[in-house]
Amino acid sequence: MGYDELSKISGWLTDFSSFRLVRLGGGRSVYLPTNFHNDHRHFMKSLLSFLIALSFFSALSDVLAQPTTEANSTAISFIRQRGLSANIYLLTASSASATTTYKMIQEERGVEIAQKQLNAAMRQIVPKYQPEWDRIMGDIYSKHFSTDELTSLTTLGTKSPVVPKLYAEQNVLGPEMQKALQPLLTSVVTEVVSLAFSTATNSPRN
Repeated sequence: MGYDELSKISGWLTDFSSFRLVRLGGGRSVYLPTNFHNDHRHFMKSLLSFLIALSFFSALSDVLAQPTTEANSTAISFIRQRGLSANIYLLTASSASATTTYKMIQEERGVEIAQKQLNAAMRQIVPKYQPEWDRIMGDIYSKHFSTDELTSLTTLGTKSPVVPKLYAEQNVLGPEMQKALQPLLTSVVTEVVSLAFSTATNSPRN
C-alpha cells in the first residue's frame, strides 16, 4: 500500500468532525463517525453479524491488555462490556473498502471473494490491535470520569446516575477519540488490506 492509499485513509478519518455513540441493541453501542449512517450505511448492515461472530475476541483482549491504572482498567471494562470498542471492525472494513488496493481485488477476483478475503484478514489482524485500541479509549474515558463513575456505568448501565454526564461529554469525547485513534486505525487498515491482497493474489482461481 503506497503513500496515496495511506493519505486516503487518513483523509477519510479527518473528514469526520467527531465520533458519536450509536446503539446496536441488546445494551451494546459503538463509537462511529457522525456521518457514518449517511455515507456508509451498507457497511453497518453487512458487518453487524460479523461483529457478533467476533465477540469472543473481547476475551482475548482481556488477556492481552495490561492497563496501568485503576481508572484505566475500569474504563476498559466499561467499554468492553458495552461493546463500545467494536467500532474498530466497522471503521477498518469501511476504510479498507475505500482503498484502491481493495478495489483491485474486487476487479480481479470478484466482489464476493474480495469481501471474503477482507473478512479473513480482519479476523487475523484486528485482534492483535484491539488491546491497544481499548487502552486508548480507556485513557480518554479515565480522563473525564472517575473510577467510581466508570464503575457505576459498568454495573448499572442505563440506570446509572452518571448516564447524563456520559452523553453530555460526547462533544468532547468524540473529537478526542477521532484524533487519538486515527494513527492506529491507519496501521490496522494498511496491514489488513496488504494481507487481503496477498491472499487473493496467491489463492487459486476457479
